[in-house]
Amino acid sequence: MWRLMKQTILDCEYTPGVDVAIALDPAASELENAYREETGQTDSVGMYRFWRDKSKVDMSRDEVLELYRQAMEDGIPVLSIEDGFGELDHAGWKLLMHGDKERNIEGFRDKIFIIGDDLVTTKDENIEKCAKDGEINSTLIKANQIGTLSETVLAMLTSLAYGADLIVSHRSKSPNDPFEAEIATAMNALGMKAGGGANTERLQKYGRVMEIIALAKASQRELTQDRREEIEKNLKELVCTLTGQSDVQLVPAAAEVDLAGLLI
Repeated sequence: MWRLMKQTILDCEYTPGVDVAIALDPAASELENAYREETGQTDSVGMYRFWRDKSKVDMSRDEVLELYRQAMEDGIPVLSIEDGFGELDHAGWKLLMHGDKERNIEGFRDKIFIIGDDLVTTKDENIEKCAKDGEINSTLIKANQIGTLSETVLAMLTSLAYGADLIVSHRSKSPNDPFEAEIATAMNALGMKAGGGANTERLQKYGRVMEIIALAKASQRELTQDRREEIEKNLKELVCTLTGQSDVQLVPAAAEVDLAGLLI
């Protein structure tokens, strides 16, 4: 599949890795869960069952890592791997980042973005632990995964504090609004993940990013030095206010999603 993607890039007369790159999201937690459930080995960590094909294939963490390594050696323009290992397989994440010198296995922390999603769930405590332990160099941010905007910003600041890049993501059937675009650009995120452009709610987000970039370019030409310093001062005060909050609480809520992607 990855080779077909590379060939498609070439057929469209683009250069792989220059004009177009590939961001992988294997959702490996599902594969690890499938192995545990279908084999009855409930305590298993680091084994993965690829189950979508009728001939199910089991792979160890080393074999999964070799799959990624082989793809990159074959010239597949991999930019990032999100959820490359299961959320319980911390050894796999460290292997992906740092490799294993004793076994002559190379890590990829300096070559690609290794993004935690299921691993960190937009929670500052999880991000801090995984970044400290050297499991990720990037964090996926989903505001409605953690529940409040204050907690989302706290998670983003924590990620940046530990040198992990930010990728802001929508979630399936999100509303028709540009919210993810707003926080992605406001926090200077590395990127925004909003899927294909067939759905109207995704087009809202992509369109808003382009609009903000155009506005920023126009404003940049008009800002005086005094105004720049004032904006920087206000941003610093905002960060201090948010990080100084001590009353962040979990708020239970529920939302029904219709087929058009609107929250009711």
